[in-house]
Amino acid sequence: MSVRRSGAAHCEAEARALPPKLTLRNHLVLALVFLGALGIRGVYLYGQAHNNPLFEHPVLDGLIHHQWAQQVAAGEGWGERPFFRAPLYYHLLGLLYKLVGPSVLAARVAGCLLGAATCYLIARLGVVLAGYRVGVTAGVID
Repeated sequence: MSVRRSGAAHCEAEARALPPKLTLRNHLVLALVFLGALGIRGVYLYGQAHNNPLFEHPVLDGLIHHQWAQQVAAGEGWGERPFFRAPLYYHLLGLLYKLVGPSVLAARVAGCLLGAATCYLIARLGVVLAGYRVGVTAGVID
């Protein structure tokens, strides 16, 4: 047996289920979350590029990622060894290398863009799940 709600109660329940409408100002603040995250990552990347002697010479895991991405970009696929991590990262990095060449700088810039986009997406998800203030705070914290 189902309980039917009155028209007003039903509309109120549906209104609570919908994501909140964002104003232009809200969208601008969310864009600032992305730009702020990108700016912080950009400053860090600049500092690393100018002060880290190993910036263009990856070591350990970074070296393996770089080598496997080069194999993928060259069309050699997975190679003889299995991936010890999920292969999507190597394929995306290989696609980037195929487009711009095996550039560590390009990979790090792409990482900065993806990291900043993650902050924005976390903020948007937080807005939908817990409200505007919580979403923006989550995006800034990330």
